[in-house]
Amino acid sequence: MGSKMADVLQCQYEEFFFLTHPAILINSHFPEDRKWQLLKLTLSEQEFGCDERLSPPFFSQQLVAASPATSDVKTARAPDSILDKLFAFFY
Repeated sequence: MGSKMADVLQCQYEEFFFLTHPAILINSHFPEDRKWQLLKLTLSEQEFGCDERLSPPFFSQQLVAASPATSDVKTARAPDSILDKLFAFFY
């Protein structure tokens, strides 16, 4: 007679998301209705998409992003010229 393992349900949760301040939660969650951002100054969907994504461990360690405020880099030159310079540096 063979042995059979019982299916075990393990529930896990990330404590970080319990009573998290809205200014931190907006980093990873964008509600459909702006009022649910619970912020004085709400973000547009475009602004939300441009922000850098920081994980819960970043905030759990009480770190603060210094600069830049977004992950977008704007330049007056065409992106191709930047890539050419980057690849020229490595090759």
